Amino acid sequence: MWQQVAHTLRALVTLSEQLRENKEEIKALRQELQQLTTAVYQLRVDIDRIQERESSERIHLAKDLEQRHELLKRQIENILLRFERRLPGQKDEHL
Repeated sequence: MWQQVAHTLRALVTLSEQLRENKEEIKALRQELQQLTTAVYQLRVDIDRIQERESSERIHLAKDLEQRHELLKRQIENILLRFERRLPGQKDEHL
């Protein structure tokens, strides 16, 4: 009988130690989870910031390309007009 009591007490002490260790591990895992959650949130903020910056850059580049396109178009028109002025006039134009 005393063996059973001693065995039960050892089991109780062992379970108590395991419970304490499990609680400590759970506490550490919760802290780690909180750190990971914070890191993921910061990554999301960084990604949003990068996407906004890239979107702004794309808009700026699109406007710049449009301006360059207009400039090239005007330059081509000017070249064509200068070329046309150098062509000899036709006599039929005044009729």
